Amino acid sequence: MIHLSGFDKIFLYGQPCDMRKGFNGLSGIIQNQMQLPPLNKYLFVFLSKDRNKLKMLHWDKDGLVLNKR
Repeated sequence: MIHLSGFDKIFLYGQPCDMRKGFNGLSGIIQNQMQLPPLNKYLFVFLSKDRNKLKMLHWDKDGLVLNKR
């Protein structure tokens, strides 16, 4: 379970995202298009084109965590 209070900021990516992307693809979007560091205490939320799928990426103590819904 993700507790939203554990994050400094929450970012929702404004464009539909290819849900086949994993850690590398999503962190590339964060760095290159959003111009943000993926290793801060931020939660990044990505939605599919039809908005029925969701991926969340955040940094934990040991590495990046990818949650799918």
